[in-house]
Amino acid sequence: MAISPMQRKSRNSFLLGMLLMLVIAAIVVAILFMQILGMKKEEAQVDSQSKVVFMLSRDIKSGESITAADVKSVKVVTDMSTDNIATSSDMSDATIARIDLPKGAILSTSMITTTDEKVTNDLRVQEYNMIVLPTDLEKNDYVDIRILFPNSQDYIVVSKKRILQSSSNTIFIKMTEEEILTMSNAIVEAYQVDGSMIYATKYEDPGSQTAATPTFPVSRETLGVINANPNIVNEAKQALWARYNQEAQDRRTEINNVLSANADGATEKIKSKIDEQIEKQAEERARYIETLGTGADY
Repeated sequence: MAISPMQRKSRNSFLLGMLLMLVIAAIVVAILFMQILGMKKEEAQVDSQSKVVFMLSRDIKSGESITAADVKSVKVVTDMSTDNIATSSDMSDATIARIDLPKGAILSTSMITTTDEKVTNDLRVQEYNMIVLPTDLEKNDYVDIRILFPNSQDYIVVSKKRILQSSSNTIFIKMTEEEILTMSNAIVEAYQVDGSMIYATKYEDPGSQTAATPTFPVSRETLGVINANPNIVNEAKQALWARYNQEAQDRRTEINNVLSANADGATEKIKSKIDEQIEKQAEERARYIETLGTGADY
């Protein structure tokens, strides 16, 4: 049966439309396929760049301790090298910030270090209220404690001590037995000489600054006590004796000369200062007890 021109034209139009739809469908399928491939490739790339990291949950100051409560473990996309990312093996009770770190920072090995404080059997928390403190001193700051004599002699008694707690005139710091005896030596001699001062100086960037070397030469009497003290480890004794070289002995002679020049009334001066110290400590203790009752910060 012959097909009329109109029917042929209609059939050709239908076939052409079907062909066009198939081409469009093929293009759409190809585009979708490429997009799926691209998404999978992107997901694979993202997954390869995703790393489990420690992120800070609060601001941390340089030299401040970083504890488990200060970090959270999260998975993020970062191009930071795996070798530079801080892991649990890099964290300990002695971990501190090398620099000031903001909340949300991802910890790297270059941002952290360990504190100079070593836990030893003779380590104790000491309270001092005769030290002239920096105006802006805060908890977790690090300080050197120095002694200044009126003839301008100035020595480091103990170095790089972290402030555990402080008030207007009192600080709490960790001290070894050797440091306690050295500090006591310096305190008594400062009391003996009018115009002397024991004062603290802050570290600018404690996370990256190493501890200064103490320069205060203890007296022969204190050195003998330290040497005979069973609570002081041999390593500390040897280090102290090594520090007591000819130069230190010369410095000690200079201090002894100052002490001799101020020998008159020295006992009364020391007693007066110690009485003042005891009174200050009693006042601080009363204030501390009061804060326990109110729940306020010390």
